[in-house]
Amino acid sequence: MIKKYGKNNITLKDSSGFSNTTTTSVLYDFTSINDFVSYINNSPLQVSDPHSVWEGGSRTSFTGTRTFKDALDLMAKGWEEGANKIEKGLKEVLKSESTHISTRQRSVYDVIGGNASVPRYLQGVPTNMIRQVRQPVKEKIVDVNIDICFPSSTTQEEMIQNCIAQLQKVVNLENSGVRTNVYVCRMGADSDVSELIRICVKKSTERLNVLKIAFPCAHPSMLRRLIFACEERSTDLPKNWCNGYGTVIKVDRIINGKSNIQAFLENATSLTKTTKEAV
Repeated sequence: MIKKYGKNNITLKDSSGFSNTTTTSVLYDFTSINDFVSYINNSPLQVSDPHSVWEGGSRTSFTGTRTFKDALDLMAKGWEEGANKIEKGLKEVLKSESTHISTRQRSVYDVIGGNASVPRYLQGVPTNMIRQVRQPVKEKIVDVNIDICFPSSTTQEEMIQNCIAQLQKVVNLENSGVRTNVYVCRMGADSDVSELIRICVKKSTERLNVLKIAFPCAHPSMLRRLIFACEERSTDLPKNWCNGYGTVIKVDRIINGKSNIQAFLENATSLTKTTKEAV
């Protein structure tokens, strides 16, 4: 995991539409699901009463899992029930496999071709003909950020429908020849500190694996157990952060012509450190 710190005041728009200005911002950038889970498993708690491990009837319905371990197991093995629902929702777009290959035309010398190179012919060079070949070109890569910071009233079904809508965009981009890095994101702010937790669940070199990303993208325990667990281990957040886990900041809200996540990432400085908590 890599941390980046913002050095300037930053104003973000919260989920209610109000502006929220903080003087400190910190980015927790996880390169993979394994990187994120390793951080949780190997970093000491900074709070005495972590909500991420709470159990009981209401907590089970709120998080969608009976225990914290159940959430970790679903993250590791895949959430089959959710994956089946997501694949069903993506059925039409997944039918249209991409056949797009970006290429460009280039002239090469050869012993055969459509045009002659007179100077090479007069010099007796065997490859004195010119032909056109098509070569693959580097494809465009874009980042797709899936916001998983939902209000407490949001149901599991609503989260699945949000995931389907976001992954439809991913599939359409890939089918048009654009490669995607897919991140799940949680933004929040409290007591003059703002944070962005970002986890890469699909790299641009990988095919879309719905079973792998169903849990982090659409299960309530991703935010309500595992993201909370990450925050409970942070040494950068205020001590009272985990009383309510911060004000929700939606990644796509626009303020001053930029989305919250764009403004946040631009404010992240070159002051980058791989800390003791990083694994």
